[in-house]
Amino acid sequence: MNKRCKQCMRLLPDNEEYFRPYTPRGKGLRKSTVGRNTVCRECEKTNNVASRIWKQENKSPKELDFLEKMAEYYKMLVDKGGSPIGAYAKHVLEGAEAMTNSSATSMDSILANISEQLSSRDAAMMEYDRLLVLELTEEPDVYQDLLDKVREQSLGADGRVTDKYREKFDAVATRFDEYEDNYNWE
Repeated sequence: MNKRCKQCMRLLPDNEEYFRPYTPRGKGLRKSTVGRNTVCRECEKTNNVASRIWKQENKSPKELDFLEKMAEYYKMLVDKGGSPIGAYAKHVLEGAEAMTNSSATSMDSILANISEQLSSRDAAMMEYDRLLVLELTEEPDVYQDLLDKVREQSLGADGRVTDKYREKFDAVATRFDEYEDNYNWE
């Protein structure tokens, strides 16, 4: 079974490798898990590092560059339909006041990952992501037309959807087909 990360909007397997178990706080079901978090482990790690660096008083040039890229990354996620969480994301997206306190960390791998995602903003891929979370309320033919337009952008020389887009295309097509099968034609 798959689950969508509410921040990065990626569809990931719903297991402990990708999502931490959720344990409720407060009264009631103490020390028991009732499901999994809505944000994947990678996004949690990224948010923690960004918040920790943001709260530091003295930042290196590398850390300042990291925070600039994180701000751009959070805005890109919101455009894609995601809901970034964490103190720094809240600051960037809502303009919250700065906080202080924390320690240094190694962030090379996180910075590389975010830079890669920012540099590879592919219009067709972003459109597939948008279609995966689009609320389906119209007749199925409307969505088929949207899928056909994106499919044209992702065709290879042989007239087939390229491997780069295959997984996203299949997911969107399956979603739209299921919607059409269950649609109440009046």
